[in-house]
Amino acid sequence: SLVPRSVDAADKEALFAAAALVVLPSLSENFGNVVLEAMIRGCPVIASRDVGAAEIAAKAGAGLIFDGTEEDLAAKITLILGDPDLARKMGEAGARTARESFTWPRIAAQMAEAYAQILERQAPP
Repeated sequence: SLVPRSVDAADKEALFAAAALVVLPSLSENFGNVVLEAMIRGCPVIASRDVGAAEIAAKAGAGLIFDGTEEDLAAKITLILGDPDLARKMGEAGARTARESFTWPRIAAQMAEAYAQILERQAPP
C-alpha cells in the first residue's frame, strides 16, 4: 500500500513487519537505503536496474532486479508472492548479507581500511 508521508520509528517498523515484499521502482536512485533496510529485516526486495543497491540485493540472493517495464515488475512480484519458500530464502539471504557487510561497525571498518590504503600510497618513500 502507498503511504503519502514520510515514516520513521515505530511506524516504519510496523510497515516492514507487515510487508511480504519491498519494491523500489525508482527510475533513478543513487543508492536506495530502503533496499538495505528491507534486507536487514529479512524482507525480499525488487528494485529497478536504476537503483544503486539493486545489484547488492540481487548478488546476495535477497531480491530481483526488474528491467523498468510494468510487465517485468508484475512478473517478478507474482513470482516472489507466489513462492513463499523463495521469499523466505531471499529474506534470510538479505538479512545475513546486511548483517555481515552493511552494519555501521562494518562500514566504519571498511572506510578506515580505505583511508589507510590511501595514506600508504601517499606516504613518501
